[in-house]
Amino acid sequence: MKKRITITDVAEEAGVSKTSVSFVINQKKGVRAETRKRVLAAIKKLNYKPQFNFSSFDTLKKTMLFLQINLEKRILTGQDSAFIAHYISGAQKMSLKLGYEFENKYLYSLDESELLKICNEIEDLAGIVVQGSLLKNEEDFNIFSNLPVPFVFIDTYHPFLPFNFVDIDNESAVFKVISYLVSQGHKSIGIVSAVESTYNLDRRYLSFFEACRYFGVECRESWQLETYFNYDEASKHLPKLLENCETFPTAFFCVCDIIALALQKCLQQDLGLVVPDQVSVVGFDNIDASSMVEPRLSTVNVSKEQIGQKAVILLNERMQLYGGMEDFAIEEPKLNHERTLIGTDIVRRESVKYNR
Repeated sequence: MKKRITITDVAEEAGVSKTSVSFVINQKKGVRAETRKRVLAAIKKLNYKPQFNFSSFDTLKKTMLFLQINLEKRILTGQDSAFIAHYISGAQKMSLKLGYEFENKYLYSLDESELLKICNEIEDLAGIVVQGSLLKNEEDFNIFSNLPVPFVFIDTYHPFLPFNFVDIDNESAVFKVISYLVSQGHKSIGIVSAVESTYNLDRRYLSFFEACRYFGVECRESWQLETYFNYDEASKHLPKLLENCETFPTAFFCVCDIIALALQKCLQQDLGLVVPDQVSVVGFDNIDASSMVEPRLSTVNVSKEQIGQKAVILLNERMQLYGGMEDFAIEEPKLNHERTLIGTDIVRRESVKYNR
């Protein structure tokens, strides 16, 4: 009679403990990727058939985690907090709609042990939405490689990394801005970018020059300004830059609303120019303050809640395969990573004038 293969046989074949085998079979956290591969290989080699109780598995309450990366351990205030709050709101609404619990936690250092500790604190973790705007390079992303659950990055995008991303369609948005300004008669447009580098801000900067070439827009070097991603600092810094401009373009595009609001203030209060009669201004993000200034700021509206919702939908699709496939313990499903870019809308307000 053929011997029945047991979990002990699998553990011996893989050179791991029975607990590790059990964790892999039941999709529990705390198993390294290398250990998982050895266990799955042993299961396949021995043709081990684990006994699942799928009725209880399917009704198990699982949790989606929204992970904010805050490397400076600073308290987010004002527009930063409001912006992320929309991401969280979208992710939470979709999580609850799909039947998941929802938690929001912070990661204060790019340390894999700290990351895994956070994961282990959440029972039945299903997936992670990572707010990754502060992640700069490939090394920063590497700590996520061994996570035992699906994860997706939002508020950043890297085309060469094999991870899931949901982000703003920056290129399309900037082309919309320049097209809008051109339709209003503007053929000379300046740009104010940020000293601080993030993927989204950098893409807007590069896309601006591509759009200017496409639409035949003039952008002199003296109209290409760089200032701080902080209203108070930009307000102090911009007058010095603007004073060096012998002439001005008919419009400025700013890579974010915070800089646009500082620019608008400097043009009017420090240089005595009239916005939009003498210079038009367009921002990016549609933060609350953009509709509270005079004149109200034309800007790009980012579908922040939609980004949070789409991230959870993507994770849920993967969970349906990971958690619902009877063959998962035999052979891990091979899923290609996904990249989703969410479109934007132009918010037309009084800071842009038709230029005859």
